[in-house]
Amino acid sequence: MYYEDLLSDGSKLNSSKEIKSYHDNLKKNVKEALNIAYEARRKGYDPKKEVEIIIAQDVASRTEGLVGPIGVASRLREMKENKYSKDKIVLEITKEICNRKFMGDDLLTD
Repeated sequence: MYYEDLLSDGSKLNSSKEIKSYHDNLKKNVKEALNIAYEARRKGYDPKKEVEIIIAQDVASRTEGLVGPIGVASRLREMKENKYSKDKIVLEITKEICNRKFMGDDLLTD
């Protein structure tokens, strides 16, 4: 399913065996829960056919997935790595969105 790549693999973590096992267990349980949800929706008892849960590796990916724009997740991670405060991140991202940093002008109309 589409969420496979979004779930982090515990074996790729640079941490203890216990933490890696914990992440792998979380991934397994999330897959199982999503598969149950998809199967339940396929039966047609719910008005919506899709499962609304958005799986994301981090807050930046979740932000991009929920509100966009495409490309903002990597910028959010970059700002976090550069130790920007949360307030500064919000203000800078807002300015960058307003200045069309994340969209080509050909995609927008004035």
